[in-house]
Amino acid sequence: MYQITLKDGTVIKDLELNGNNFISKTEITESMFTDNLEIVTISDGTNESVQENMKLVQIANMNDEYWFVLTTKSKQEVENDELRKRLADLTEIALLGGM
Repeated sequence: MYQITLKDGTVIKDLELNGNNFISKTEITESMFTDNLEIVTISDGTNESVQENMKLVQIANMNDEYWFVLTTKSKQEVENDELRKRLADLTEIALLGGM
């Protein structure tokens, strides 16, 4: 069984793995992952791997199971996210009349 720990400490446990799909018997929602995937720890009970800059690809509810896929963002996606953050910060500064 697999366990995933998200950036804020949320633990999703008792997961099965089928290909690149994690399978949970408990409900998985997109909001669990929002702004929470910068650092993700994945454990198979023996080995633990820390991943950075992950993204949620999909969640599917199939026969009372929740199948979800996480993957690492590309370098371009990470750079785009940083650019969007900086633009948002500049916009906020401009709207507030500077610092």
